[in-house]
Amino acid sequence: MGLLYLYDCPQGEYIPVYLLVGGIFGVLKQLLHLSARVRQTEEERQEESLRQSPTQTLLNCFMLGWFIIGSVWVYKEYEPNYNPTEGQYCNKNLYLFAFWLITSVYILLGTITLCLCSISIATVVFHTDHRDNDLRSGSF
Repeated sequence: MGLLYLYDCPQGEYIPVYLLVGGIFGVLKQLLHLSARVRQTEEERQEESLRQSPTQTLLNCFMLGWFIIGSVWVYKEYEPNYNPTEGQYCNKNLYLFAFWLITSVYILLGTITLCLCSISIATVVFHTDHRDNDLRSGSF
């Protein structure tokens, strides 16, 4: 999308760049991961699941930073002018793709966080009830 609409968003000129660079680094990360998996033995694969290579860690940090920067660039332009005849504009397909790509990640993270917090609270409540019942019955 970033390459297709590279010059179709003067209002948010970095939005197509964000998509293009993010896509390139996402593909690069997957290719590096795939090449490492092909070269490893089964024992090394199991060991790798416990740790990341420095290259993977660096790519993950870069992509997190790039995601945050892209969020600022995209949300800053909300909601852009989609009509090129009215001055500064941004292609509607490009903008909405970037907007919903980022927004869906935040929705997913929020949902995961909510589920984990709910599970944690339920675990604490259940564990506390279980302990209270043990104390009342005299068993430890």
